Amino acid sequence: MRARLRWRRPSPAFVIACIALFVAMSGVAYAANTVRSRDIVNDAVTSADIKGGGGRTGDIKNRDVNALLAVAKGFGTVRGQNNNGAATVLNYGGQQTSTNNGVTAQRIGTGIYDVTFNANTGTGKYVNVNSVDDLAVQVTGRNGFSTGSVFDAASSANENQIKLRVFMRRPNNGTLIDSSL
Repeated sequence: MRARLRWRRPSPAFVIACIALFVAMSGVAYAANTVRSRDIVNDAVTSADIKGGGGRTGDIKNRDVNALLAVAKGFGTVRGQNNNGAATVLNYGGQQTSTNNGVTAQRIGTGIYDVTFNANTGTGKYVNVNSVDDLAVQVTGRNGFSTGSVFDAASSANENQIKLRVFMRRPNNGTLIDSSL
């Protein structure tokens, strides 16, 4: 014997709730799909166009909205040498590093180098940098023969300049070694 299903008409409250849900969801979907990146001309939106202005002046950049979106603030390659004085910077760069004398290096002693990164004031300096604690530093040596560490007491950082005292050491015994970094 087959059970007979009885179809009930939905109540008016259920119908209105479904309509409200549909309208609410379609409105959000419409708003989310109305303005796309291709609809905005590059550099057309300024902080004045954002409600409240965000407390900034000038054009908005990705790093202004979310500092975590910023690429490396600075990087460089320094040739190791065996005499004190200015060390050779082979290459350098980074989103906020100056293109004119952006990185300098100085050999202080065997395996000890002071590396200075100068900010490019035209790109907002080193955003959100107030001390070395705001940095994630990675130092690697040539061909795995050495590894670097940063000594914080001799290092400093602010929005205009980052100074790092780097110690290059042999990985097997930790002795200081002049090595490119």
